[in-house]
Amino acid sequence: MKLSGDLQSQQVRELWQQRDSWLQDDSMDLAAVTSLDSAGVALMVKWALAAGERGAPARLTSVPADFTQLATLYGVADLFSIES
Repeated sequence: MKLSGDLQSQQVRELWQQRDSWLQDDSMDLAAVTSLDSAGVALMVKWALAAGERGAPARLTSVPADFTQLATLYGVADLFSIES
């Protein structure tokens, strides 16, 4: 799955309504994400937990620095396998 644009409150609500189409993916490409906030991190945590329940790693590629900073701040960075 490739995410793009802002991963902030409004966009996260829209993505959550479409979760059946992406929640089963094992990897997310964040190269086109321009900004995110705590709602974006929460969305990614929900996805990572769903991947973990399936026994799959939650792989992220092209991760923006603000995601890494927020995930570390919130103590959830270990839920993700971050690839270059």
